[in-house]
Amino acid sequence: MARAVPFVISNSKSSPWRIGDALVFASKERTWGDKCPKFEKEQNHLAYETLRNYKMVASRFSPSQRNDKLTYSHHAAVARLTKSDRQVANKVLKGMR
Repeated sequence: MARAVPFVISNSKSSPWRIGDALVFASKERTWGDKCPKFEKEQNHLAYETLRNYKMVASRFSPSQRNDKLTYSHHAAVARLTKSDRQVANKVLKGMR
């Protein structure tokens, strides 16, 4: 999997969800160790901040919590809320499914 993560990030057709999920998985598995920041800054077309945001949003919404009627940007906006505010937003969003 360690080799797959850089591929997912460098593939320009990868979605923010796919990239974020790959980064979350890599951080949990610790497959990159100290190499991750170096790779993120030097070997891809995305800014470090962009990758950090993708990872943050993916970590706040597991695949089962994502609403396919909403865009990634909607999820990103909600992800910045506090945990209790996200729970309220999730209850509201469940009514949209």
